[in-house]
Amino acid sequence: MDYYVYIHKKKTTGEVFYVGKGRKFRAYQRHSRSRFWHSVVNHHGFDVEIVLRDVSESEAYLKEIELIALYGRRDKGLGSLVNLTDGGEGGCGFVLTEDQRIAMSKRMSGNNNPNSDKTIWNFYNVKTKEIFVGTKFEMTKNHPEVSIGLLFSKGTTKRWIVQGFSSDDAMRRALSDKRIVNSEPKNTNIYTWLNLETGEILDSTCRGLRKLYPEVNTKDIINQGGLTSKGWTTWENYKELGYENLVNHKVGKNNGNADNTIYSFTNLSTKEIFVGTRLDFEYKFGIDLVDLFSKARHRLTANNWCLTINLEKVLTDSRTDYKVYVFKHTSGEEFRGTRLEFYSEYGFKIHALFRNTHTAKSVKGWSLSPQQSE
Repeated sequence: MDYYVYIHKKKTTGEVFYVGKGRKFRAYQRHSRSRFWHSVVNHHGFDVEIVLRDVSESEAYLKEIELIALYGRRDKGLGSLVNLTDGGEGGCGFVLTEDQRIAMSKRMSGNNNPNSDKTIWNFYNVKTKEIFVGTKFEMTKNHPEVSIGLLFSKGTTKRWIVQGFSSDDAMRRALSDKRIVNSEPKNTNIYTWLNLETGEILDSTCRGLRKLYPEVNTKDIINQGGLTSKGWTTWENYKELGYENLVNHKVGKNNGNADNTIYSFTNLSTKEIFVGTRLDFEYKFGIDLVDLFSKARHRLTANNWCLTINLEKVLTDSRTDYKVYVFKHTSGEEFRGTRLEFYSEYGFKIHALFRNTHTAKSVKGWSLSPQQSE
């Protein structure tokens, strides 16, 4: 899984003029290129963009064919590419079987070819929540890392689905591919990053690492929810925990996607109860309850949900008290709500009214009314 697909763009205009596949440093090399490639580079220079990483040679082959069909070969009068073949004939050594050629032909024919299908589709990314409306051609232009063939044959790829086309099973697979995370808070710290699979080491910010490897979830690494992402971790994590502990950190019940235990979850606001696996819960509500299971965070609640088995503990914990009270002031004013809502309204805390010992009768003129509501 060490192959990638890349495109070369003219440095002067940004126009794509070459599509290729390779590994290691192939995308940046000038040797073994055609005279047409050198002619473009001599006049315009070139920039490299990696559109698909860490795939097998066969996957890279198929994506290369798809992109060449998309941008079009110049020698055939179909586009701007100086490629002399339809893809896959590089020096990597992969050869399609006859069955694979037939399957590829079907995938790229008729409406499966992004150039010929003019239907307007709604594409949705379950991780980033991005919505893209357009034809298959426009989608591939804007997101070249997405294989249109795979998207419409399997229903999902790279966390994308097609609304009104992808099945419920495809949606489940898109959600279970990797945890959905929120955008990372601003962090300008410089970290030493280590790839446990390749041994690569580099110093950069979280943003810097994601620019090179956008699939890496740096938030999960830094907050120690997962410790590793796509083989990457910090040097501090490596020194503290070691290789074996990091590699085996998210297995079994540490990974919500692999945990088949049936749990009961309770919503603290609506009292709704949901029974199922963690993946079932995430699929239905779009919420990842990893905080409830993280040994590093030890949280009783997440997104207003808790494990039903912990409900009594949650309701009696001052930090997670969702009970509605009636507070009365000496002036006659009354306030009905939770302790947190009281704090938001008046700007001071009333913990003294709830202490197990030395309980105060009032705080700044406020006391608990004998009339209360659950």
